[in-house]
Amino acid sequence: MENKVILSFEHLTKEFPGVIAVDGASLDIRAGEVHSIVGGNGAGKSTLMKMLSGVYPANTFEGVIKLGNETCSFNSILEAQDKGIVMIPQDLNMANELTVAENLFLGKYPQKYGIIDHYKMYEEALKIIDEFELDINPKTKVGEIGIAQKQLIVIARAMHNYVKILLLDEPTATLSDKESKILFEKIKQLKEKNIACIYISHRLEEIKMISDVITVMRDGKIVGTATNADMDEKKIVSLMLGREAEEVYPEHNRTPGEVVLSVKNVTIHNPKAPTQKIVDHVAFDLRKGEILSMYGLVGAGRSETALAMLGAYTGAVECEME
Repeated sequence: MENKVILSFEHLTKEFPGVIAVDGASLDIRAGEVHSIVGGNGAGKSTLMKMLSGVYPANTFEGVIKLGNETCSFNSILEAQDKGIVMIPQDLNMANELTVAENLFLGKYPQKYGIIDHYKMYEEALKIIDEFELDINPKTKVGEIGIAQKQLIVIARAMHNYVKILLLDEPTATLSDKESKILFEKIKQLKEKNIACIYISHRLEEIKMISDVITVMRDGKIVGTATNADMDEKKIVSLMLGREAEEVYPEHNRTPGEVVLSVKNVTIHNPKAPTQKIVDHVAFDLRKGEILSMYGLVGAGRSETALAMLGAYTGAVECEME
């Protein structure tokens, strides 16, 4: 039996100066389903999520949002959250000077006799941390942990609040394979509780793995919606491009030219622990007509290497470029 429609929106349109970011989008979201939305950069996916979650107030766009049979107008994120719509955005909004536990219960601290019950807060935080297999002390300040751990904390916070519809915007962008698997297991548990998930990602293998329904957006418009079984990767790419995609990954024969950039001995020392190296003697050459990719897990040193080349670090870097 098909799950009931828990959220629907009709003719949502959002304009910015000189551009229509979302153009007449209409869709039904059903309870207990993962409904993925895919599209190229600028297709309108994140803008649509911000309209649904109250980031953009109701008076800044056109169209109708319904929860069940109730028409809703959200003027803030808190109003949407009170109705059970919770968004996990690309840009993490955390209080770096507060502890992990304080961030998990931000605005909803357990109280005893009118004051914050720190013992209960840290006890409950530890349970949540264990659920997500995070090796973090709940009393650690958020500013001292990595970006991937921050992402999982934001996700954990959302999942342990009142939620009917969870909006996830590129949630695995900073996660390792292990951390992504934990997230997917949590999404599966939400489905079992009849909670709907709207999932945005550029990673088609993820979309195919976890989705029940897939919607494609292009140029602010919804151009196709189908069940996972009826939406293969070739069809998704074709809808995203607006034309047939003969080869998703066509072969190219290229002959790289001379070296245009030579990077030698990139070494970055941890400012907080000078004897520890974040990047240890990395070297590479970049040739004309070549795309050089840097790949590794979160914390492997990819971003730090690029930032060092741009001069973003001072005093703790050794780097030679020609």
